[in-house]
Amino acid sequence: MKRLFVIFLLCISFSALAQSFPHPFKKKKPWHSGTVVFHNGDTLYGNLKFTRKVSEGLLQVRHGKQVKVFTVKDVLSFSYYDKKKNKTRRYLTLSMAPDLATREHEVFIEYIHGNNKFSLLNYKALGFSDQAVQINPFRTKTVVNKRYLLDNSTGKIVPLTKDNVLGLMDEERKEVMSYIHTSGMRLKTVEDYILLLDYHQSLIAGI
Repeated sequence: MKRLFVIFLLCISFSALAQSFPHPFKKKKPWHSGTVVFHNGDTLYGNLKFTRKVSEGLLQVRHGKQVKVFTVKDVLSFSYYDKKKNKTRRYLTLSMAPDLATREHEVFIEYIHGNNKFSLLNYKALGFSDQAVQINPFRTKTVVNKRYLLDNSTGKIVPLTKDNVLGLMDEERKEVMSYIHTSGMRLKTVEDYILLLDYHQSLIAGI
């Protein structure tokens, strides 16, 4: 009986915690003026709202008085101007296996930067940050950025790590390693990888 009472108290505690921390993807999203390109080649202009209410993402498009919802099965790519971030954001539909997924499936993934050979991508998902204490039973899932590198020619997608990047840049590995060493680059931030891709572009373009 005492054990059941303890379990009951724990259930109440977890319920209270769930109510205290709202779902990260339930925050109201603003509308943005943008463009949608469909798999059949058609293009639609309107106000866009993108959410991660499902893992692959959902795209709402307001065109006139109508609001339609599209999935990865409909959309090849879309872009919109984000006033808050003061930049144009671009998303692609790609087949991949995000963290914890058991098989590849199509998802909307954001294009961050790239050159003629590679594209830096970002996939937002619910998960635990690297700083979260692993044994903490009260830790809550937050929006975590999972970054990847796409080989534009082969379609291969790998997690964004130093070893993976150097593996894909194997033909220019010597020059790339020299650049990393002389610049003191640690490859710990997105900005570091953007600089590396720009340098890599200068190599493959023969500048």
